[in-house]
Amino acid sequence: QLWKKEKRSLQLEVEEAMQAVSREKKKLSIERKESEQQSAEQKAKIREDGLLLSKEKEMQKIEMQTYEKEYLNAKSSVEDRARELDKREENLKSRELRVELE
Repeated sequence: QLWKKEKRSLQLEVEEAMQAVSREKKKLSIERKESEQQSAEQKAKIREDGLLLSKEKEMQKIEMQTYEKEYLNAKSSVEDRARELDKREENLKSRELRVELE
């Protein structure tokens, strides 16, 4: 009878230990899933940040191209205007010479 009590006591101890192990496994499983989710969220954030940086760089590139076009157009306009003024100056000098010769 003592042996049966001892056996039953050991069985209860083993059952409790197994339940503790099962609870611990569930807890670890939940922690692992949470960790994986955090990792996935961090990876997504890194990708998102990378895309934002990429978009920002693209916007800066477009902006620089726009400024470059504006600069080239302004430069071209100034050069055109300078040529017009040179022609006017030549015309005026030519008229002056004609007036002087007459």
